[in-house]
Amino acid sequence: MKRIIFLVMALVSQSYYVKAQVNVSKSIDEFTGIQSLYAFEGKGRYQRIKDRIDKLKEVEFSMSYVSNKEGRLLVVHFSFYPRYSDMGCLSKYDGKIILLLDNGKTIECTQNSETDCSDSPSASYVFYEKGVKSIEQGFLQSEEKLEEISKSVISKIRVYANKGYRDYEIQEEKGGVFTRCYEAIMDKL
Repeated sequence: MKRIIFLVMALVSQSYYVKAQVNVSKSIDEFTGIQSLYAFEGKGRYQRIKDRIDKLKEVEFSMSYVSNKEGRLLVVHFSFYPRYSDMGCLSKYDGKIILLLDNGKTIECTQNSETDCSDSPSASYVFYEKGVKSIEQGFLQSEEKLEEISKSVISKIRVYANKGYRDYEIQEEKGGVFTRCYEAIMDKL
């Protein structure tokens, strides 16, 4: 009887949380020489609902790194699956997200993808301000902000759309997903 109880306790203590892996795919375009890496956290080749980063399971996150002759670029991608309200359009003109870190600091990311007005909008964001003079300068600004993120975890994100903004609370175990994806990409370079 004691063995059975011990065995059950051992199984329960080891299965409370299985950490998802970071998947990284790498490609190089033969014609242009552009190198790109794409990373997301989850099990398998595609993200599943349980891999979403917010508490309501409405937000998917991934990260891309692209390099060419002009420089390097780091981009974060979000897909939103709002169940309860219409977000409106994610606009290429004034779209942004703000990351709230658990130390109280905020980091703003600028949308750099086309406007999306679908029911499940997606957008890509960069860590630098509009008007940056070169891709490389933008990457250096991105590295500064990622350094700040790596010292902390993300607790919330605020997404701006044309109908206002929406806040998403990030699951505690997913708060470090930005850092984990960034480190996995840098390890593959």
